[in-house]
Amino acid sequence: MSTIATILTMRTDWEELVKDLKLPDIRYQGTLENLRWFIRYGRGSNGMRPGYQTALELAKEIVREAHRSPG
Repeated sequence: MSTIATILTMRTDWEELVKDLKLPDIRYQGTLENLRWFIRYGRGSNGMRPGYQTALELAKEIVREAHRSPG
């Protein structure tokens, strides 16, 4: 189980990765809602862009870890 600090660091890393991807303006913040949206819809304009696959894997890990964390 990851600590909250680890999850927040991963979120910051994700936000840095997606700066170069095409997303609606409201989707660049690393909220759980936006991470879930990215996992489901992010491939449309970004599947072939550098950094997409890494951002996708990171988004999945953050969502998984957030659900494991107590509280």
